[in-house]
Amino acid sequence: MVETEKIIQVNGLNVFFGKNHVIKNVSFFCNKGEILGMMGISGAGKTTIIRVLTCQIPHYQGEVKCFGFEPRKNPNKIVSQIGYVPQLELLNLYYEFSAMKNVEIFASMYGISKEDAKNRVQRYFEMLELPKDVWESKVKFLSGGEKKRVSIAIGLINDPQILFLDEPTTGVDASRRFDILNYLKKLNIETNTTMIIVTHDLETANICNRVVLLRQGQVVDFDTPQNLVAKLPSQGRIARIRAEIDADLIWKIADMAEIVHILRIGKEEIELYIEDIETNLQKIISKLFEMGVKVSSLTRDIASFRRYFQIRMQEIATKEKQKIIRVFD
Repeated sequence: MVETEKIIQVNGLNVFFGKNHVIKNVSFFCNKGEILGMMGISGAGKTTIIRVLTCQIPHYQGEVKCFGFEPRKNPNKIVSQIGYVPQLELLNLYYEFSAMKNVEIFASMYGISKEDAKNRVQRYFEMLELPKDVWESKVKFLSGGEKKRVSIAIGLINDPQILFLDEPTTGVDASRRFDILNYLKKLNIETNTTMIIVTHDLETANICNRVVLLRQGQVVDFDTPQNLVAKLPSQGRIARIRAEIDADLIWKIADMAEIVHILRIGKEEIELYIEDIETNLQKIISKLFEMGVKVSSLTRDIASFRRYFQIRMQEIATKEKQKIIRVFD
């Protein structure tokens, strides 16, 4: 059996800014051709780790390798093989130039000929489904989603082994967020480009092979999204109940021994996270009827990665066995 190539390896990474210990013993890896999601709230340390990987912070402790090279010792060998898509398009787009011209300008910085650049940009524009009638339009006239796709094409123009993306769905209409994620997955499959996505958009987990959850400069979890969800009670299987439930009743339900977590969704819907759901769900329903709760619907489902993240972060933040987590989507 051939061992999968680890294109990124981070072991025991520590970063100090003066006396401030911002990255604390962080370890993770990414295999070639995978999508790795780096997730956490603002201040979790995501950007600092990316700056280490992209050779912008040479002063760190621990082992860090990209393609087998150490960023602080071999920056030139790494930088030439990576691409970067910033969160804000204004950082890498010339708004007065056309979409096509923008990519050609960046291609010239890599020594790519104009003809080769044109062939590459056409290929990526077509993969990203950027309408041909906007290829020659000034960037300032493009929609947020179109600007984002031009920015991604620029990040890919040097055919990088690794593409780093900083909040790729930021600034895009909610209706287009899933399109951007679908385009990234399509590019990943068709070009075998490894992607590192820095994001707080939890829906990104749907296209990731693995995710690193970060909080206050430390790794909370590192695994596949599916394995993380399976750490929830009953391997992530949940019961979703719609009923007339007030705050006092929520606390009474939470006291049931079989229930590990309750997530209140809106006003009349709750999600129950239950140990041994096959055995205990019927017991819970019987208790609800005894309490006079009028259940209008009961469905079963698998928890989303978003729910796992919310529960995990709340557990860490409170450091106590609190069953109720209120969520208003």
